[in-house]
Amino acid sequence: MAERIVILGNGAREHALAYRLERNDEGVKDRNRHIVLLGGNAGIAREFECINLKSNKIVDCVQTIKRLQPKLVVVGPEWWLEQGIKNALSSENIAAFGPTKNAALLESSKNFMKQQCAIAGVKTAQYKLFDDPQKATGWIHSLEESPLVIKLDGLCSGKGVYVAPSKSHALEHIDYLFNEDGLKNLGVTRPTFIVEKFIKGHEVSVFGLCDGNNAVLFSPLQDYKRLLDNDKGPNTGGMGAIAFLGENQPERVQFLERVKNEIFLPILRLMASQGTPFQGLLYAGLMLEKDDINLLEFNVRFGDPETQALMFALKHDIYPLLHQIAHNEAIDHKTWQNKLIDCEQAVCVVLASESYPAKTQEHCLLSLPQNLPDDTHIFFASTSFNQEGCLQAQNGRVMSVTSKAHSIEEARAKAYQAISKIQFMGMQYRTDIGTNMSQLF
Repeated sequence: MAERIVILGNGAREHALAYRLERNDEGVKDRNRHIVLLGGNAGIAREFECINLKSNKIVDCVQTIKRLQPKLVVVGPEWWLEQGIKNALSSENIAAFGPTKNAALLESSKNFMKQQCAIAGVKTAQYKLFDDPQKATGWIHSLEESPLVIKLDGLCSGKGVYVAPSKSHALEHIDYLFNEDGLKNLGVTRPTFIVEKFIKGHEVSVFGLCDGNNAVLFSPLQDYKRLLDNDKGPNTGGMGAIAFLGENQPERVQFLERVKNEIFLPILRLMASQGTPFQGLLYAGLMLEKDDINLLEFNVRFGDPETQALMFALKHDIYPLLHQIAHNEAIDHKTWQNKLIDCEQAVCVVLASESYPAKTQEHCLLSLPQNLPDDTHIFFASTSFNQEGCLQAQNGRVMSVTSKAHSIEEARAKAYQAISKIQFMGMQYRTDIGTNMSQLF
C-alpha cells in the first residue's frame, strides 16, 4: 500500500514540493508514494489529488488529515505554523514537518527574532521596536540622514518590508501604514513594527533542514522581490528565483559551513536551551558585504518562489530526510549535506496577473503549450476551472515557469522560451530573472 504524504497549502511552492517528494533519487515517480494536497488549485489538480478544506480552522484541518492517515504532513504556508498546526497534529500522533507555534515566532514576530539574535550573538541590523507612529517619527527625526528599513512585526505574505532611501521616505511610509489604510491593505491587525538601519551588500538566501540541534543546508539561492526589472516597483512575495549561487563548489561548501556556524547553530542551540527546539525548514535571508554576513530575517518554511527553483534543481530524494526530522529520528548530517548541494542550476520566473501585487478579482483563460521538455516545468498557483472545465488565471501570482540546466544562462533561456508560449490577459513578469546575480566569491 502506498505511503500517503499530505502537503498543506495551495500555491506553486506546494506544487514544487509535491513534484520533488513524489520522485526518488533517479528522478522517477515512486509508485509507493501517494501525494495529496490539502488546498491545492486547478493547475496542481491536473497532476495531484487535491482536497479542499471546508474552513481555515485548525480543528477542521486536523480532522481531515486524520482521515487521510498520512505517513508525513508537510506544512507549506507560514500562517498555519503561526496558528499551531504542528502542535495540533503532534497531539494526535501525526508526524508533521514544520516547527511548533513557539518556534515559528522566528518568522511571525520580527521583534522576537531580533531578541533571539541578540542573545545568540547573530549579527543583524540595529533596530528599534514601535507601536506608536508618533514615537517612531520622533526617533527617525533624531537620526542622521541614511536609508532605513521598516518591517511590520507580524506576517504579511512577504510584503511587510519597506526599504526607505531617506528619512522622509520612511516617514511617508509610516503615514501610509497608519493613516492611509496601509495596514488594512496588508491584512495586518498587529500595529507593531520595527525600524532598522539599512545594510548594504548582496542579498542571498540559505535554506536549512533542522532537527532541533543541527542543520544541513541547501546551496545558496537568490530571489527577486521587486515587481519590475532592475529591482524597480513595489515589493512582492517574489517574482522569480535562481538555484544556486556560486559555481566553485569548494568555496560554496566553505561559505555554507560559515553560515551554519555563524547563523544557524547559535539560534538552534539557543532555541533548544529555551525548551523550544526548532525542527523544520529554517530560511535565512542574508546580506553579504565584504567579509561580513548579516541576518536580514528568518522564515520558518520553504520560501516561494525559491522552492520552485530548488526542488526542480535537486538531484536527490529528500522525503526520507523530512520523514526523519518529523519523527524526531537521528539523521546522518554528513551524508545529507553532500546530497543537498548536489544539484543542477535552475531559474524560476513568476507570471502574475495584471494588477499584482494589488488584490483584485480577476479571471481569464490560460493558453499553455501542449508539451514541455523534461527540463522545464510549470508550478501553478492562482488558478481555477471555469464552468466549462477550462483552466483560468486568477489574481496574484498565477504560475512559476521553472527550467534547469548545467548553467544559469542555459536554464534562463529555456524558461523564457517556455514563457513565450504562454498567454493570459494582463500577464506580467520580469525579463531579468537570472541576471544581476549576487556575487558570493
